[in-house]
Amino acid sequence: MTKINLYDSIVGPVITEKSTNLSSLNKIVFKVIDSANKKNLKKI
Repeated sequence: MTKINLYDSIVGPVITEKSTNLSSLNKIVFKVIDSANKKNLKKI
């Protein structure tokens, strides 16, 4: 596996009605590259 830099893995924010509602719960939704997964992003 290749090491992924956090800034390289985040493509951009997701702006939808559902993600806007989640922002009231202090949650943020991002679009990430295909090779990134939850474990990889957590390690960074």
